[in-house]
Amino acid sequence: MRQTVYRTFRTRSSPKPLSDATSNLSNERKRCLKEMGFETMIDFPLNELPGSLGFYVLENFHPNSMELRLERGSIKVTRQKVHDMLGVPMGSRKLNEMEPREWDDEFITR
Repeated sequence: MRQTVYRTFRTRSSPKPLSDATSNLSNERKRCLKEMGFETMIDFPLNELPGSLGFYVLENFHPNSMELRLERGSIKVTRQKVHDMLGVPMGSRKLNEMEPREWDDEFITR
């Protein structure tokens, strides 16, 4: 019997610290994230990323065409699809246009 071996890769960090950080946000920090358009990321349940999935995506993504090519077709990666799937903001408000914050602002220092 032949066993399938899936290639994997390791990242420098897992998504768990981000998940932990967003699960314990103060109301003020949640308000700031909402202002920036990242409201959907507040309760985004991502604790781990299987190495084989990450490797598969990297192997099958074609940056020139911005496509993820799969066995039964392709997925065109667009900013709208990233927004729809992950909630990443894509509005007209740019991050560098946000109000500046003091160096000791609660949102930055904690």
